[in-house]
Amino acid sequence: MEVNNTEAKKLFNKNFLLMLQGSLFSNFGDILYSIAIGYYVYNKTGSEAMMGIFTSISMFVTMFLSPITGAIVDRISRKAVIIGMDAIRGIIMLIIGFLCLNNNLDIGTLISFTVIISLSNVMFRPAIGTVLVDIVPKKDFVQANSITTGVLSVIDLISKGISGVLLVYVGVGQLIVFNGISFIFSAFTECFIYIPKTPKQGTKVSIKIIFMDVIDGLKDIMSIKALKFLFSVAIILNFFVAGIFSLFLVFTTQKGYSLEQYGVLISTFSLGSLIGALFVSLFKIPDNKRHPIMCFSFLGFGVTFIISLMSNNFYITFIFIIISAFFNSLSNMILNSSMMLLMPNDKRAAILGFIMASSTGGTALSTLTYGFLAETFPIYIVGTIGMLIAIIPIICMFTNKSLKEAVSNVTK
Repeated sequence: MEVNNTEAKKLFNKNFLLMLQGSLFSNFGDILYSIAIGYYVYNKTGSEAMMGIFTSISMFVTMFLSPITGAIVDRISRKAVIIGMDAIRGIIMLIIGFLCLNNNLDIGTLISFTVIISLSNVMFRPAIGTVLVDIVPKKDFVQANSITTGVLSVIDLISKGISGVLLVYVGVGQLIVFNGISFIFSAFTECFIYIPKTPKQGTKVSIKIIFMDVIDGLKDIMSIKALKFLFSVAIILNFFVAGIFSLFLVFTTQKGYSLEQYGVLISTFSLGSLIGALFVSLFKIPDNKRHPIMCFSFLGFGVTFIISLMSNNFYITFIFIIISAFFNSLSNMILNSSMMLLMPNDKRAAILGFIMASSTGGTALSTLTYGFLAETFPIYIVGTIGMLIAIIPIICMFTNKSLKEAVSNVTK
């Protein structure tokens, strides 16, 4: 018998715990991989622009293919996609790690493997992103989402906190091998998850049908006013803000911080995110308070992050990154949960694909822009200007009636 959302009687059911466990191991390895590869490219080339180009590859793949892969995922087994893509990424990363250990990894080869990994990611994300809402009760979804984010924030905190030390004393190749093992283990644990079928799963798949599903997904976004507004805002925010996070190693280097301090600062953002997720998990936010809390948190993130960028004192940067991460986590917890519940069940992956494409596209362009500008200007100046511009659409969120109504009534 197919299990739907109303049949998930309790929050901490077997499927939720198994999905959480799989995400834990794959994310731990993934974070170490991204940090190790970023360091490898920057250390190998010494170019901020090259680092920006390399980081943006997976983003552009996501931007162009997410709507298509989202439509495909709506019609095939999400479980097969989740297991298969984790296994593929694990194998590829083992190959990259061993090549690095034997000093046979050049930038061209790394870019080729990155494209393959990115193609796997773009299939995996809409599949895993639509599962949680189907395996926990609807009334507990915001809490489940915050718990998942909280656990992943702990992993962020641990992995990023030790990344600097591991890079110095263990090495890039060993970290990438460990990442591959983590993905393969994650694929194994995901074999035991029961994932309910989507309404379209098992139906016919063709180029024409997928194309029509993509068009329908875009129409649904345009027909739901709150999603239409968020679709536009996501592009703007990601373009003006995301680049600084993709090139955070460059920021810390220009500030004169050590590699160990870089590891501390990126783990600090995870600590703030964890506190925000715990807040949502422990304190149920009343429906009528969701919208103002979300908007004020976005604004608080912008102001405090600017302070952290402008400071030349490591400890001041440390404190305000924690505060900004808390506000960012709190606002995104409310926003992302509301968006997922607003999406029609039979088109959820397709719509999610479009939203991923818009936000990732903004991030990719932002990373490229920040990378090239960092060749001429201090990146903290570029980041501060970008954050000031981003505050404009944040202010618009306060006055958008459709967003307010959607966020306040989504769990009813």
